[in-house]
Amino acid sequence: MWESVASGFEHTANFPHCIGAVDGKHVRTVSQMESGSVYFNYKDYYSIVLMGIAYSKYRFVFVHIGSYGKDCDSSVFKQTQLWKSIESSSKILPDEECLPGTESPKLPYFFVVDAAFGLHKHLLKPYAETHLTV
Repeated sequence: MWESVASGFEHTANFPHCIGAVDGKHVRTVSQMESGSVYFNYKDYYSIVLMGIAYSKYRFVFVHIGSYGKDCDSSVFKQTQLWKSIESSSKILPDEECLPGTESPKLPYFFVVDAAFGLHKHLLKPYAETHLTV
């Protein structure tokens, strides 16, 4: 499955080895008296988190729904069975390969994430430095 997703990103965006774009979305809920503040998020309302991975055709290939609103995207993603499988090296992702037209080095397949996520060989996040010079 992931090879097909990567092929889509390579053909539509000329972006090889990308196996999905990951992000979370807060879904507004009504406060439950017994829940305390676990569903209260940083945006000042009660929510659950929908974590999704989309592929190049703007469709979901993975969805995790129901985490507490107080949890950030990266911690929600790390709670998913998908991430646990990736971390345990259960061969859920394709093996490292060279980029098209090259003979080395072998590079991992990766998800595109935002700056809230930590560094990992299967996560590509924006470069944090803003004051760059040539």
